[in-house]
Amino acid sequence: MLLFELANVGSLSHVKDIEDGAARLGMRVTQIGLRQAADIEAAFKRGSALGAKVYMVTQSGVLNNQRQAITNRGLRSKVLVIAGITEYVEAGGLISYGPSAEDNLSRAVGIVD
Repeated sequence: MLLFELANVGSLSHVKDIEDGAARLGMRVTQIGLRQAADIEAAFKRGSALGAKVYMVTQSGVLNNQRQAITNRGLRSKVLVIAGITEYVEAGGLISYGPSAEDNLSRAVGIVD
């Protein structure tokens, strides 16, 4: 399952890249677009009905702010949650494949200062 924010251009770009990579590997990705935080529960129910074992989460403001709720829901469902920022691992996700958003913001603040 691929969770992404429907109204976020960056999230949509990640979806295309993930779809392209999955196709090259012969994998199937089921997309679940969310509009708001309240959509998380319905997304996991849909995934459960489809037999999801892993949820990959794209980066977006709404999803990053809800990382604890997403990882908690994954843990309750006994499914893996992976994402592109390390904060998901700190929240209980299995693995991340990118930098720490918090560290990047701290560095940006230092540069601006």
